[in-house]
Amino acid sequence: INAEYGGYEMGCDGGTIPKRDELVKIKPKEQIASKEVTSKIRASTCAISKEPLCNPIVCDDLGNLFNKEAILKAILMKTPHPFRHIRNMKSLTNVHFTPNPNYNENIEQVLANNEVEPPSKFICSITGHEFTGQGFSALFPCGHVLSQKALREVPSKTCLICNAPYSRSIPLIPDKEETKKLKDILKKQKSVLKTERKRKREEKLDQKTTKKQKRNPSGSAPSLKVLNVVKNVERKIEVQKKNATEIYKNLFTDSITEPMKETYLCRAVQHRIGNG
Repeated sequence: INAEYGGYEMGCDGGTIPKRDELVKIKPKEQIASKEVTSKIRASTCAISKEPLCNPIVCDDLGNLFNKEAILKAILMKTPHPFRHIRNMKSLTNVHFTPNPNYNENIEQVLANNEVEPPSKFICSITGHEFTGQGFSALFPCGHVLSQKALREVPSKTCLICNAPYSRSIPLIPDKEETKKLKDILKKQKSVLKTERKRKREEKLDQKTTKKQKRNPSGSAPSLKVLNVVKNVERKIEVQKKNATEIYKNLFTDSITEPMKETYLCRAVQHRIGNG
């Protein structure tokens, strides 16, 4: 080619066909974070304010973690948030973590700049495992957080930290399958609470009716207060009848005692009737 054109090399201006990638700008694919990364972020930040977790920390029935101050502000200010099942502070429980002695905020910044994974802020006090989101549970009602491995290896009906009995354990930072299970449990609990409230209301109504029946066993017989009121009304009516005029008395009698005085109108009426 160089010999044909006198030894000059040609540029890319003649006879070149560009590719589609060179002309059309393709939108880059969104990078989806892995489950481990998302669980670590959720384990270290508040679910509503996205700020780092700091004591006091609370947990809901679905295993989400919140800064108590942030969620309290959201409830009081009635700001819209995706956690509709949280209506008041009764649906939240205080959670107690064991701090990691190897954790330090200054070390975390240095390691993050050097692209080294910093240690977790909390650990399990029994096994020493770092809290990375998955594999940890909160005990209720005491609120202590332990690894599920410790709960499996040391089976007990009491908390391994405070020795207080616990009724249930909720997995923290659950995945989609676990959240579905927890939501089903929540629905069942709500239905049970509704039935219990209904039963208590019915029991209260039954107690009230039984008390009324004991006071008034006949049911239809009026009370003494009602009888006294009726007697007083009858007395007033009798007094009014006695003091009333003769015209007023005629309203309460069927027959007229005195004969009617004849007038011009009465004679005319009688005359017409007689002629008819």
